[in-house]
Amino acid sequence: MKKPIHLLSIVLLSLLPLILQGQITSLTDAQGLTAGTYTFNLGDGDFQGYVDEEGWILWLQYQHQGGTNPNLRVIEPGNDLPIYDDSPLGADLSGDESKWGHGAQSLAASIPDDDLWLRWEAETSNHARKIHFESPVLGKFQSDTDTQFAPEITYKNVKRADHTANLPDKSGNSNPNSMGNNVFTRAPIIRFNTYAWEINTGGRWTVDDVRNDDGTLIQDEHSTIHRIWVKPVPFDIDILFTALDQLQNHINGVDALSSEDLNQVKNTIYIYSNDLAASEALMIKAQSVVADYDEVIGALFTTPSTQNGFSKDAAASPGLEVERAMLALQQGLFDFVFTPEVYAQYPDLIDGFKYNSCVSFPGDVDPPADATVSNTTSIRANFSDPVGINPSYNINGDGTEHAYRPTGMYLAPGSVATVTVPASLVGKDYYIRVGAHEWDLNNKPSFRRLDRITKKFAIESASVDIFNPLGGAIAILVPYQASEGIVDISVTNGREAPFYSIKSFHVTSDFDAELDKPAPWAVFETDNVMYTIPTHSIVAGEFDLRQTMLDWDKALQAINTILGRQPISDKHDMYMITDLMIRGGAFSIGYPMSNNQINYASVPGPVNFIDGPGPRQEVNFHEYGHAVRISKFPGEGEALVNFLYIMALNYGLDEDLNEAVKFSFVPNTFDIDNAARHRMLSNSFGAQRDITNSTTNEVRYQHRGYAHYFEIVNLLGWCPHKNFWESEFIDFENGMDRGINNQDIDSRILRMS
Repeated sequence: MKKPIHLLSIVLLSLLPLILQGQITSLTDAQGLTAGTYTFNLGDGDFQGYVDEEGWILWLQYQHQGGTNPNLRVIEPGNDLPIYDDSPLGADLSGDESKWGHGAQSLAASIPDDDLWLRWEAETSNHARKIHFESPVLGKFQSDTDTQFAPEITYKNVKRADHTANLPDKSGNSNPNSMGNNVFTRAPIIRFNTYAWEINTGGRWTVDDVRNDDGTLIQDEHSTIHRIWVKPVPFDIDILFTALDQLQNHINGVDALSSEDLNQVKNTIYIYSNDLAASEALMIKAQSVVADYDEVIGALFTTPSTQNGFSKDAAASPGLEVERAMLALQQGLFDFVFTPEVYAQYPDLIDGFKYNSCVSFPGDVDPPADATVSNTTSIRANFSDPVGINPSYNINGDGTEHAYRPTGMYLAPGSVATVTVPASLVGKDYYIRVGAHEWDLNNKPSFRRLDRITKKFAIESASVDIFNPLGGAIAILVPYQASEGIVDISVTNGREAPFYSIKSFHVTSDFDAELDKPAPWAVFETDNVMYTIPTHSIVAGEFDLRQTMLDWDKALQAINTILGRQPISDKHDMYMITDLMIRGGAFSIGYPMSNNQINYASVPGPVNFIDGPGPRQEVNFHEYGHAVRISKFPGEGEALVNFLYIMALNYGLDEDLNEAVKFSFVPNTFDIDNAARHRMLSNSFGAQRDITNSTTNEVRYQHRGYAHYFEIVNLLGWCPHKNFWESEFIDFENGMDRGINNQDIDSRILRMS
């Protein structure tokens, strides 16, 4: 029997749109509505917002007429967002506030929904290209503490069918001023002097352009339309399955994709990388795509088109769309599937899955024949605060302060090993790292390896299973101010690595025998210095490895002695590593310092570190000078740091002062006398004594910038410098911090006298 429909129900149904208008407290609630204007309240009062037929809420609308330069309108909480207007290009909406303006950052911050996406839409009368894409990259939409749109938006976007523009794919870095209420107006996506999205940025209104055909800078002469829409877009696993199906079919020759389609597959994988572990079936599917790629095309970085790396700019290295999609997939699996959480639930998906690109870097080694064999080594589980002024400790690749303690063991790619630690380390911020190359290279312009290739495991129990599809050196990360002493660490199902140790509690007994160990990377460790190089870079008998390690340690202790620092601290003063690229845009500090680039396929390759401190290491001493935080006169930031090389070689290793001066920086023609002449001819010498850090000054990156320091040594020996920095140590211990940079000039001169 059918129930009767009451009159009250009919009335309520007829009033539903009006009721909804007073109940929209999230953007999710606006999904499924017919296109139109509705009342929202996100916690700061009612306001009107336009919702289109797909559920997108209009956030910004500027329809500007060429030849005009109207002011922008920031819409604060409690005020109405712009109403959509479909007038053609050339119409002027600046006179109608109801259709002109953009939501304030504070209003964006009140949006309660997760999984927000933005839709960008723009066109200009200057050309026929149109911007129309969607992206989950929010930039500083809701907070200035978030990151900029670029470069992430260049590969995390979904293009609409009518999108024909160069942006966002060819965007460089976002304008740093695209923040706050200007997040969408001041060139949030831009390629310098080529393409830009600008809405009255200094009077410029641009859409995928910067200059006119005659080369003049675009101002306001072209009519433009800019719109930004916002919408919550929850993850749909079918989208990722479809992208993986398309990529696999393309690889296997079943259904070839165009370059544009492959680019969209790549973007989809990047967008949903953190959802690759959403189901067992999805992970199995992703792994099968990787396996097919390796079988049909060849592992990444092993084929003729990839073995030397390639540009991240698709225009600079065209025709590699499938390789870029595979990079996105393998990095996504590495980041979000090779995790302790996934391993706990699906161990069979982790154990045995290997990235075959490991042969190109960081190297391959088979798992041990007997997986039950265990090796034990001792590490220093202390990291006490040294006396006096500390060097920079928060310069690890992951931004932490932990000290790196090698175990001399290596994880074979694709295998699972077990690390056993004392109970005293459990739950106290200790970690296990697999892979020594912890620097993320996503800032580099080229791919020569995956950007991230190391895994980090928290020690939350006395036994920890570890894994990495690329393999890597096994080490313990010791937290700042830890005090657990010397402890034993055991590794089961690992491979031994050449481990050259000269520490106060352990010395390698037979240096020659270390080369018989199978792991592809060797580590050298003293109390003060550590360095890591490919095993194949070591030629038996070429260098006295023991003596060069002692020289490194003595050199660092000499620097600490002159600077009034603790001669031996619990964290290595210098930790250096070789990699396929230096980690920064220029040489830089770090733990490890990654300033020595190699070609892993070159055997034995160039000599790094094992020849001892000397002329090839002035860059690392320079960068260490920054890390050690030595006090300076104003303007000496890029000069005095070179003086540490002279401390190490002359005071530490008794090298001739003149030779140490020459090789402390390039060019090596400046000895003591030449540097003195160069210094005294400077405009900044004598009465006109101001020096600067500008690129055209007479101080930075040159011998004359620190010539007065080594001239004191030449005349008076090292005691004046040693006494000065020891006095700063005493002052610091007594609560008087003189500072590192920009010390008062007269005070510093007086204290140095």
